[in-house]
This record gives sequence, C-alpha cells and structure tokens, in this order.
Amino acid sequence: MIISSPRRAASCLGAALFTVPFLLFGAPAGAQGVLRPAPAPPPPPADAGWPRVVPSGADTLTVYQPQLDSWDGNHLQARMAIAVLPQGALDPVFGVAIFTARTDVDKAERVVYLEEMTITTVRFPTARNSEAEYRKALQAKVPARSRAIALDRLEADLQIAGAAIKAGTLPLENAPPKILFSDVPAVLISIDGEPTWRPVKGTSLQRVINTAPVLVRTAAKKGTIYLHLFDGWLQATSLAGPWTVTTSAPPATVNQLNLVLRTLVDSGEADPLVGAPSDPFTKSPTPSLLNPPVPKVVLANSATELIVTEGAPKWAAIDGTPLLFIKNTSGRVLQDTTDHKLYLLLAGRWFIADSLAGPWQHVHAKDLPKAFSQIPDSSAMENVKAAVPGTPQAAEALIENEIPQTKTLARSETKMAPLIVDGAPQLRPIEGTTMQYVANASRPVILVTGGGWYACENGVWFTAEALEGPWKAAAVVPAEIYTIPPAAPLHYVTYVRVYSATADSVYLGYTPGYTGTVINEEDLVVYGTGYTYTPWIGEDWYAAPYTYGYGANIGWTPWYGWRYGAGYGYAWGWGGYGVGSYRGVGRWGVADWGVTSGNVYSQWGPRVAVARNAAGYDPVTGNAWADRASVSYNSRTGIAAAGQRGAIGNAYTGEWATGARGGFYDTRTGNYVTYSGARGPDGGYVRVGNTVFADRDGNVYRYNGDAGWRGYGARGWGNVDAGRTAEMNRWGTSRGVGEQRYNGFRNAGGARARGGRR
Repeated sequence: MIISSPRRAASCLGAALFTVPFLLFGAPAGAQGVLRPAPAPPPPPADAGWPRVVPSGADTLTVYQPQLDSWDGNHLQARMAIAVLPQGALDPVFGVAIFTARTDVDKAERVVYLEEMTITTVRFPTARNSEAEYRKALQAKVPARSRAIALDRLEADLQIAGAAIKAGTLPLENAPPKILFSDVPAVLISIDGEPTWRPVKGTSLQRVINTAPVLVRTAAKKGTIYLHLFDGWLQATSLAGPWTVTTSAPPATVNQLNLVLRTLVDSGEADPLVGAPSDPFTKSPTPSLLNPPVPKVVLANSATELIVTEGAPKWAAIDGTPLLFIKNTSGRVLQDTTDHKLYLLLAGRWFIADSLAGPWQHVHAKDLPKAFSQIPDSSAMENVKAAVPGTPQAAEALIENEIPQTKTLARSETKMAPLIVDGAPQLRPIEGTTMQYVANASRPVILVTGGGWYACENGVWFTAEALEGPWKAAAVVPAEIYTIPPAAPLHYVTYVRVYSATADSVYLGYTPGYTGTVINEEDLVVYGTGYTYTPWIGEDWYAAPYTYGYGANIGWTPWYGWRYGAGYGYAWGWGGYGVGSYRGVGRWGVADWGVTSGNVYSQWGPRVAVARNAAGYDPVTGNAWADRASVSYNSRTGIAAAGQRGAIGNAYTGEWATGARGGFYDTRTGNYVTYSGARGPDGGYVRVGNTVFADRDGNVYRYNGDAGWRGYGARGWGNVDAGRTAEMNRWGTSRGVGEQRYNGFRNAGGARARGGRR
C-alpha cells in the first residue's frame, strides 16, 4: 500500500521490553559445598552466572561457562567443562562437551540466546564408557529455547582468541567538516541545505522543514523568526541572528507557536530541544531560558562540527606521555608537546592543525604519534584508543561492531507499515549499480535489476512485485543490493541480512553499520561514510545519512559496550544541548537510520528490546544521549566522567576490580585472581567458582589460586606443562573481563535503567 502524502512519515517506535522464560542449563551453583540444584531466580538477569547445575536422575551435572571456538554472529561453536557428581560420590568426574548453536543476539540487553543447540561431542577422560550417556543427558536437559549467556562474556572470548575481523576496504570520504570552537555556551542548528520554508497547516506560520528543531516565522520573508529551545523561544529578524529570548509576543502568535510545537512534537516530526543535564548522577538544573547563560545559536547548512569548552580551553597532561588534552569539554582535543600539533577526533577520524582556528586536515591513524597508543588505561582519554590502531580498545570496538543484532520473526505476523511517497514516485539510480531507488519514499525502496521491489524497515527486508504491494517479509535478498557503495545514500541497508527462512519464520539481523558505523581502511570503526548526500525536499523532507553535526565519537558504557554517541550536555560540552542531532523523521523512517545503540526491531512482538530513546540517541528528541550515553566510562576501570570533569561513578563496584563467584580480573595489574579450592573437613569437594576450563582437545583445567593451574586426565588432577600456562592465563583473563563487564552492566541498572541514577 502506498500513501501519497505531503505529511511526514511518522515514527513507529515501540517501548516493549522482554523477559526471559528460561536459563541455560538451570540456576547458578552455590558458593561452596557439594554441587546441588538450586531454584532458578526470576528473570532478569537473563545470564544468572556460572557455573550452572542440571539435575539428571541420580546424578548432578555442573556446567561451566562456555568457551568460544568460532562465532560469526549467526552460528556458534563452543566447548564447556562439565562436572558430573554421581549420587553418593564425594568427587565429581570432569569432562568436556562441544556444541553448536544458532544465536539470537539482543545487544540492548547484552545477552545472546542459543537456539537449535546440539551437543556434538562429549569427552570424559576418567569415564569413557559413560560419554554417550552423559551426552544424551546433556542434550535432553537443554531447554528448547532461550538459553542465555551474556554478550560481554562471548566478546571477551573473541578478543582473547584473536578473532579475525574482515579488513576494511570501503572507499570512505575523510575530508574535514567545518570545525568551530566556542568558549561560551552554544548550540548548533543544522539545516539540510538551503532553508526550505513551508506553511504550517492550521496556522499562519511557516516552518523550515529541512531541519529538526522547531524553526518558524510569522510571515513570508520578513516575518519574525522563532526557535524553540529549552522551556521557551528565541527570536530574530533573520536566520543569521542575533537571537534573543522572547519575553513578549502577540497572544495570537504565542498561541500559534505553542500549537505548532505541540503538534510537531506529538507527531514525532521535530526536536523541541528541551535539553537535559549532562551528568545524570548530579543534580544539575534542567536547562531554562530563565537562567543564564543563554546559549549562542550557530546555524549551519553544510557539514559542521561545534566544540564547546567551559570557558577558555584548559589543558591537562596525560601521564606518561608528551600529550595534553582539553579537560573542560566532552570533545577529544589533544596536543603533542613535542611538535605542538593539535589533534581532534571526530566521528572516529583524526584531524590535525597548528591551532584551534585551523585549518584542519585529515590524518591517518597509523600516522599518529606513538604516544597515542601509550595513553594509560586509567586516563580520562582512554576511550580515544578505540581510534588508535593496534590497541586492545580498537580490537574490542571492532569485535563489537561486527556482532549483529538478530531476531527470529514469524513471517505471517511481520507486516510493513504503509509506504508514504511525497507525490508521484521519483526513481533515481543507485551509484555504482544498475538498481534504482525511490527518492521520495518514507523508507529505502529499491527496484532491482530485472524487476522486483525491496524495502527495508526496522531492520527487516520486505519484497513486492509492484511498488503498490502487497509487501511481505523477504526470505532472500538479492546479492546485488549488497554491492551498494558508501558513496550512495542507501549504503547503510547493506548491513541488514536475512540469514535463513522457513515457511513460517525468517531469521535476520543487522550489524551497527545499519545505524551508522563502518570499518575504514585501517580496520578502525568510524561513524558515517563521510559523504554528503542529496536529500529529498518536496512538500516534505527526507534526509539522507549524516556523518557530522552532532559530535559523534566512540566511547564505552556498561549499557552498550563500545558505541558511537553524541557528545551533548547541559550548559557546556561538545555541541551544546543535543541540538541539530535529529535528522528528520522523513529520512526513510525514523527507525531506519541514525545514531543508536539499541534494537530497532521495535514493533515485532514481545521479544524485542527497547525503543530507541531508551537505547541510545533518540532521533526524535535528540536528547537521549544527554542523560545517558554522553556519560563516557573508562572501559578498564568502570569510572565515569561526564565531559572528562572527573570521576563521578563506577560501573563495576566502586573499586578497581570486582569479585564474582570466586574470581575477578584486576584492572590495575591485568592479573586474573581466584580463591583457591581444597577438600572440606569431611573430604568432600569444595567448589572454587567458575574457574574450570576446557581446551579444544577435550582436556579440563582448573585454576587454584596460589597453587596455579592443574589439569584433569585419566588419573585425575595433576600438574600442567608450564608451556601452556600463558594460554590458560588468557582464558582466565577473558572470563574475568566478561564477568566484570556484565556485572557492570547489571550494576549500572541494565537495559531497563540506562542512564538512571543509582
């Protein structure tokens, strides 16, 4: 169905959160004593910790945390240590189970569900004759659905294993935007090209439709112009300003302004720019035009970035390096004191200049001074290492970026919202292909070579024989679609995949490229392609993806892992108050492109994650990052610093290391620490926590604290070849990091309380 309409395409965001009915292999075991079943706690959390206990007749099976062998984000192969305690026995026997599974990944809840799980091999060195029986018992006890393991645990395993990530070969654009600095509060209002005024129905006002903020005037050409900001209006006689607070206006004008504001905001067509405190852990006042300072308004109709400092720039040293950074901004501005060059990180790209006034030029990350890779992990600038080749942070960001958000949908229940076309359909060629797209449609609609239509909505592909429909969920997507180059505005849909389909369901997913990120030629995750695309501006405005304009930079938070977010804050900060961050509800649908960290499957039944405004940057309000992800956390210490103003919280436990189930990873020393285990007073086995590991050959190992590593073989526990301890230490580090990260996610409130006060 097509709706030919001059109105904006409305958002179809949902707010459903899901609960998890089952846990993988049962409940976590107790801290000490003989392993016995424990009742499963109510969800959440989905991953309730490891090891987990499975009763099996007279025996009890204890399953330790799986270790990855391979995972492409869709299919997983892993191994896990198993302990079997026969009834009446004092000591369990240990073995290894190897399994495969298809994965459903919920990146908003940071949990992975293992579906279609198959135990392929079971090996028990001291119970060879029982292997078939144990395999059968394990397979029978695996629930049919919803086996959950924290995404942070799997990502840590991928990094330790040195996961091979495809090299970045995309031809990206790295030309710098216009870069502005302000040492007074300021807001950036981005207009998508020359201002386009359109009448506002039901009023005598006109509005600039190709911008997100509410920017209206009272009459054609020479009328007073009004901009809504915070709790009031600014006014000017021209877009160039100067802007002043509206203290008096004709009552009829006030009534019309308020009507326009309410209508546009309620329909999701505009960003009211109400602002929010940059630090949710303090009692910062709600922004108000009644309280000075009133921000300076900066309008831009081309790629522009605004960096705001809290007064004159204040430089601070980065310990152990010749580098300085500006500490009174949430931007990433550094200086190398050896040559006094300035470096600015924008959208994952580095730019260099002799002074803040510029001119700025792009510099490849490989050509950065060596000191950048030597920034201490405890530094307020630690997050910039995700944009420095060869650092662990860059490796982690790459892994995070390549893991898809996935979902299994019922084909009969998966419906596409009516397609809105602004006038008669306008077909334009897709650069570098023989395909065409509908430039004036409310979402990406592609006509493939030889016929056949495909549309992408909320991370789901639909297909139809004609533009008018009927549209149905696609079971297969033509390979030609995945050749759309970065120079084309529809490139972002190439990150949405259909993995498989049956007569009843379709299994699909998307990587963060769908929401803006790409891998550059240096194997670094950057935001945006760097290209400037031509929008559709008719009676309506359908914007194309942007790279610059809202201070997009990579950072780590316990809610999202490594993600790109916008750096806005109250009174001071990167670009002011989240202004210019919204790019138009009509850009092929709000939920189809934008800066986000969450699940855009927002209307597909009970097992969905969160609405975008709870998952990261909200393109409707533009303010979600202001009280959520603009709080940047040190990925190693868990300490939060809003705008690098100092430590204000800890995502882990308030300390440098977190203890959990007998072990923890100490971020100060990089060592994995665990409590040692021994026999109890009655000679029974005392569990030492989640410190039992399996190798790919079916051998079992346990870390016993000061006693070091022990291996399990045909004669029970024995010493380990010293040559293997380095590998085993990496296992321990991986498990500790995953435990620490997931605990940080839960301690910080989980997906249901992003950015909320603790």
